[in-house]
Amino acid sequence: MPDIEVVSPTAAGSALAIRGAASRSATLTGVDPQTYFRIVRVPDYLVAGAARLSSEDILLGAELARDLGAAVGDKIVVGAASGATRTLTVAGLLDFGSKGANQRVAFVALRTAQSLLGLIGGVTSIDLVVHDAFAAETIARRIAAMHDVKAESWIATNAQFFAAMRAQIATNTLIRVFVGLSVAFGIAAVLVVSVIQRSKDIGILRAMGTRRGQILRVFLIQGGLLGFAGSLLGAALGIAALVWWHSTGWQRTLPAGRRGEAVHRHRAAGDRDRRPRRGGAGAACRAARSGGGDPWLTMCCGWRSSANPIASARRPRRGSCTTSTSRCVTASSWR
Repeated sequence: MPDIEVVSPTAAGSALAIRGAASRSATLTGVDPQTYFRIVRVPDYLVAGAARLSSEDILLGAELARDLGAAVGDKIVVGAASGATRTLTVAGLLDFGSKGANQRVAFVALRTAQSLLGLIGGVTSIDLVVHDAFAAETIARRIAAMHDVKAESWIATNAQFFAAMRAQIATNTLIRVFVGLSVAFGIAAVLVVSVIQRSKDIGILRAMGTRRGQILRVFLIQGGLLGFAGSLLGAALGIAALVWWHSTGWQRTLPAGRRGEAVHRHRAAGDRDRRPRRGGAGAACRAARSGGGDPWLTMCCGWRSSANPIASARRPRRGSCTTSTSRCVTASSWR
């Protein structure tokens, strides 16, 4: 399909991360970094180590690493419900700006997750990137029509967000209508006062043979000039306020969540600290196998449970889905 830009299969499931006497549950996500990192820019959220995912590597959330007492280069044991276990090396620590996500997120290579979750040759989701995030609904219907799948766009999965946006647009429209009426009544009041004050002058002009249309044009031009001058002044003040707002940094996204002690330990050791760039995530398509064995496909935008849902919404990155609103789409699973 020409509307699809990137395709990335993923395998996700619950797992138990163990290091010594400490153990924590995690959402294990197996990805192909070459394609998945083009959809969700995981390296942008790296705070320690490297965004490397070989068959023996794992990327952990900063809070999860702190709870386990793990640092970059440490070994941890990852076990799945299937009973399979693997000893993996912590390659990097991630901070998505959400404590909940940082406490559960864990990325591994796709083959490693397939082996642990018992999905040899299978995946739980297929992530897609589409060129136009707002065409996700149309693309979802086309995919559902072409394949025996159930497709749902990110617009449908974020119906509450769009309902809020529609309510906001309606409120803004109503406010603009009342502001326009107020301005119109204000200009009319000024013109009425001007006509009353110049009633003698108007009488003299009428006595000299001036037509009603000529006098009316004078006051209409006066009202038009007043409205135009007011528009220019309001636009200039609005632009100045926006420039001041951005220059003072009020629009900047404040880093949310507390970085774990493991991250601070790496900072003290001199490891490079890269602050995550907050952004939107894009549109995403999720498809998963239904219980009866029939595959189904879903489209959505933004992060899955292991990622930061707020960041996806902010610039849907080129819309969740964020945010850029973005152009991202994900698709999910069949075997």
